[in-house]
Amino acid sequence: MSTETEIKALLERYLAAWNARDLPAVAACFTEPARYVLPGADLLMADHAAIVAALKTVFAGLDAQGFDHSEAGPLSVRLCNATTVLAELKDVRRLRGDGSVIEVIDAVYLCVKQDAAWRMSTAIACDPA
Repeated sequence: MSTETEIKALLERYLAAWNARDLPAVAACFTEPARYVLPGADLLMADHAAIVAALKTVFAGLDAQGFDHSEAGPLSVRLCNATTVLAELKDVRRLRGDGSVIEVIDAVYLCVKQDAAWRMSTAIACDPA
């Protein structure tokens, strides 16, 4: 399997877990420690328990806005070296149940290969380009 295919599979697992609100599965997509950078917040999380706790806060805010699910646009993958990839996911739409848009972001992920598996070490929410 190619690196690009493996990264695509990682991000598909991440998005599926996100939409299912399966916070332990979302956390499993990350390294320990991990960093999550959102507008107004830069979260350095020591372990998966800290990731789950931070995500509970993120989802509380989204749910208050009527969040239902996220959809994503195109993915680009840049191999930095054998164990490091920069992945960019464009046009990530956070949607309400009626399909109306809460927000649109781009997301950048620094992915690293640990123990023969790709995981995200850093996730950054960006204003759309």
